[in-house]
Amino acid sequence: MKNIGWQMFLALLIADIIAVVMLALTVKLKIVIIVGLLIFAVLAIVLFFNNRSREKGKKREEEAAAKIATLQDQVEVALSSKNNLNSSVH
Repeated sequence: MKNIGWQMFLALLIADIIAVVMLALTVKLKIVIIVGLLIFAVLAIVLFFNNRSREKGKKREEEAAAKIATLQDQVEVALSSKNNLNSSVH
């Protein structure tokens, strides 16, 4: 959750910088506000979905690692039981 706050801050900062540049170029205030809001909204949405997809990727990685560990344990158990079975036959 902490990353989302920083990403919203970054989106707002970029929108503000663009607004200041537009004001320095003597663009009407109404246009500056509309453009600033649009830039902030687009950046906020993009950064939010980027953060969400990154978290999903990490979760999938963790699940895959857990599944691999479980499968490795199952293979080791199967091999050890096979070795015990072979040693008891001889």
